[in-house]
Amino acid sequence: MLSYDRLARFPYNYGREVIGLFFPPLFTLCFFSYAGLRHGLSRAVALRSLLLYLILLLPYTPLLLEEVRPTPGDDYARYLLYARNMQENGTLWGSDQLVFPDAGRHFVTQPGYRYFLLLELAVFGKLYRIVDAVNMGILLFGLYRAQQLIYLAKPVPRAQTLLVVLLLLTGPALVSNLLLGLPEWLSLVLLFGAGYSIIKKRYIPAAILLGLLPFFRQNLLPASLLFFLLPGAQSKYRLLITVIFLLPLSLPLLHNLYYAQAWRYFTDVFEYPFLRYQNGHPSELNFTHLGNNLLHYAGIDQQGGRLRFVPTGALFLPLATALFFWLLRLLREGRPQLVFGAIVMSTVAPALLFANAYYPRFELVNTGIMIVAFLLVHAQRFGGKVATRPV
Repeated sequence: MLSYDRLARFPYNYGREVIGLFFPPLFTLCFFSYAGLRHGLSRAVALRSLLLYLILLLPYTPLLLEEVRPTPGDDYARYLLYARNMQENGTLWGSDQLVFPDAGRHFVTQPGYRYFLLLELAVFGKLYRIVDAVNMGILLFGLYRAQQLIYLAKPVPRAQTLLVVLLLLTGPALVSNLLLGLPEWLSLVLLFGAGYSIIKKRYIPAAILLGLLPFFRQNLLPASLLFFLLPGAQSKYRLLITVIFLLPLSLPLLHNLYYAQAWRYFTDVFEYPFLRYQNGHPSELNFTHLGNNLLHYAGIDQQGGRLRFVPTGALFLPLATALFFWLLRLLREGRPQLVFGAIVMSTVAPALLFANAYYPRFELVNTGIMIVAFLLVHAQRFGGKVATRPV
C-alpha cells in the first residue's frame, strides 16, 4: 500500500517506482522456503503459497491493467519491438533487421524471449502490469520445482539447507531480471523444470525443456547437451527422446534456413560458439572484463572505472562460490566431480571471459546451473534415491 503511489501512473518496466512489485514474490518465496525446510513441500504448502501470493498482489489490483512501456533503448524494448512486428504481420520471422538494418534476416540477438513476449501479446493484447504478475507466478513455480528437486535428490541435510538458502537469496536478482525484461529468469525456470523432470524420470518433458534452453540463451548449449547426456536423463526409448530433444534445439537453425536461407545456428554475438564478435570480426580477449567478472562473485561491479557494491549480486554470489567448492568436495569420487565441474565450467568460463552486461544476469544463470548439476550428479551417484519427505 505504501508503494502504490510510486507505481501509479509510472509507465516504465523498471525503476525505483516498481520496488513494491518485489514484495509479493519475495515474501511468497520466503514462505515456501521456510515451510519446505521445516515440514517438507506438499500440495498444501503449494496452495498456501499461491493464496499468499494473490493476497500480496491485492494492493496493486487497480494498477494491474495499466500498460507498461519498456525503458527506451534497453533489451526489453528490442524484444518487444520484434514481438509486436511478428504479431502485427502474422509472421514468425525474428525481425532483427528492424534494429540491425545492415544484417541479414537471420537471428542477430538471442532468439527465444521475443517469442515468449509474442505469446503474452496473443493472450493479453498488451503488456499490462498483470503480465508481470503472471510472470512472477511462473518464476515462483520454477523456484518451487527447484526446491522439490533439492529434496528429491536427497543430499546431506546441511547441503539441502544451504541450497534452499541460496535459492532464496537469488530472489531479488531474479525478480529484478524479470522486471528488466531479460530472458535469464525464464531460462532458469526451464532448467529447474528439466531437472525436476529428469529426477522424476519424465524424460519427454525433460528433453523438450533442455532443448529449449539454448533457444533462450545460446551460451547454455554445452550445459544443455551435458545434462541430456547424463545417464539419468536416458530411457529405454533413447532414440525417441533424442529426436524430441533435437527438435527444439534446432529452432535457431530452422528459422535461419527458412527466413535467411543460411545454414547458421548461432547469433552474431556468437558467430562461433561462445566467441564474441564485433562488427563481423572476433574481438580480442579483454582482461579488464575478466578481472571485473571475477569481482562479480564478491558482489562488486566496475562501472565507469569505479568499483560499485551491488546488493542483488552480493546476496548470493559469495555463498554460491563457496558452495561450488564444497559441493565438489562432497561428491568425493573423481567421475562425479569431473561431470559436475564440466557442466558448471561450461557456462562459467565463457561468462568470465566475455560477459559484460546487466550484472548479475550471467552469474545468476551460472548459479542455477551449479545447483541443478550437483543435484542430478548426486542423485545419479547414489542411484537416484527419492527423498522420504512429501513432495
